[in-house]
Amino acid sequence: MRSQLHHILAETAAWRPDGPALTFKDTTLTYRELWQRSAAMGAGLQGLGLGRGHRVAIYLDKRVETVVSILATSIAGGVFVPVNPLLRSRQVGHIVDDCGARILVTSADRFDQLEDQLADCKTIERVVLVGDGRRARAAARYEIVEWAAVASSGVGPAEVRALDLDM
Repeated sequence: MRSQLHHILAETAAWRPDGPALTFKDTTLTYRELWQRSAAMGAGLQGLGLGRGHRVAIYLDKRVETVVSILATSIAGGVFVPVNPLLRSRQVGHIVDDCGARILVTSADRFDQLEDQLADCKTIERVVLVGDGRRARAAARYEIVEWAAVASSGVGPAEVRALDLDM
């Protein structure tokens, strides 16, 4: 039985590929386009070492990349942790550390506000920055990578059979 979140998108993309799936501002993605972006990002997350049951904290405002990150995490077999974009950096740092997130997906601006809090997060291995890559720089404890680099891996994701016990 197919019961993961991304299966809903995969089935709808196969059934109605050209139907509108997601609209944000002036951008509308079809189910096919949303599936392709999510699958590419899922493969990219796997390439970063994301495995079954690993947590991905998603600290973004409402945007296409937020939805793609959630679906991509499901495709990669991970567990997405949506972090309320209205929280303060201290609260975000606590959530990221408490859930044991290995990857954080956020914008460059949000990362600038959060960077000091991440110094105390023991599990973060990578930060994926959406948007302006000029701010990508070396960090002592984790790798900083640009969204575009992760999302353009060009290889399909490996099938992962996640279980409810992975939580």
